[in-house]
Amino acid sequence: MGATLVLLTLARAVDIATTLHFDPSLRHEGNPVVFFLGGGLFSLLFVNFAVWLLCATLVFAYWRGDSLSVRIQHKSFGAYVRVWIDRVVRPRRSFRSTLPGGQYWHEGLQAIRLLGLALAWAVIFGSAAAVHAWFATYGEMGGTQYQELYSALKIGGVNYFVWLTTPIGFATGSALFFWLEFRTNRDRNS
Repeated sequence: MGATLVLLTLARAVDIATTLHFDPSLRHEGNPVVFFLGGGLFSLLFVNFAVWLLCATLVFAYWRGDSLSVRIQHKSFGAYVRVWIDRVVRPRRSFRSTLPGGQYWHEGLQAIRLLGLALAWAVIFGSAAAVHAWFATYGEMGGTQYQELYSALKIGGVNYFVWLTTPIGFATGSALFFWLEFRTNRDRNS
């Protein structure tokens, strides 16, 4: 999971650097806090650090947490995912019982671990798309048709291509979580 943390850090740093390169006044910034609240450089840096810290903390929780031990008859990936969802997501439990010290804390930790990996990858994909957006819209291409099409993908002043890539990153992080958990569980039960 070190690779996820390195990619997350690199993606956020490159996103901030390209933002400041192409828009030092932050007039065209797509970050909702900076764009809608009219914040400046401090807001940009603070929000990006807060997002990075949240994701890094959740990735650390993934890294330090234990996988859910699942006994399945058919050792297939799909069967593992179904059993995991049946044990972690479907049961109606009180929130208190899934917190540290609660009866179902291990199941609660699994949800946190999934969220950590999925959120980190959503931010990585969103950051990569944001960097691409700056180059596609304001790069040195000289008004190509691609730049015109790309800059037309806006609602208000915000390019929505970046927001469309984030769910793909979340799905990628979720798939990565389940694949790693499945492999760990399979190796443990072999």
